[in-house]
Amino acid sequence: MHDTLLAAEAAGEKAWILSHLPPGQGGAYGAWGREYTRIVERFENTVANQFFGHSHKDHFKVFYDTATSLRPTSFGFISPSITPHTNVNLAYRIYTVDGDYEGTTRVRINAVVPHVVSRPHQAPKMQL
Repeated sequence: MHDTLLAAEAAGEKAWILSHLPPGQGGAYGAWGREYTRIVERFENTVANQFFGHSHKDHFKVFYDTATSLRPTSFGFISPSITPHTNVNLAYRIYTVDGDYEGTTRVRINAVVPHVVSRPHQAPKMQL
């Protein structure tokens, strides 16, 4: 990730980071979360957005400088889950991006529930 962000910085590009696990949750504590935060701080002028999942809740994370923890350096959206979880309803978030400029790359990811692929004419049964 460091080398990719370094190349983006040198080219004057902005970067988005997509990750399943936000730092500071689950297995992303300790050294991994600390180093991730340092990289994001180092490239605060290159990292335009961060997107995470995993928590099953709709919230965000503010990243602060590692020296004083007083100056915000970045933020990340943490999206809810379409998988119901204990005491959490299923949900999703749609991001609309102003883009499609010359020289940009756009990718649309069509994530489908496996049930829809295996049985497309049968409605999934959900119970809360």
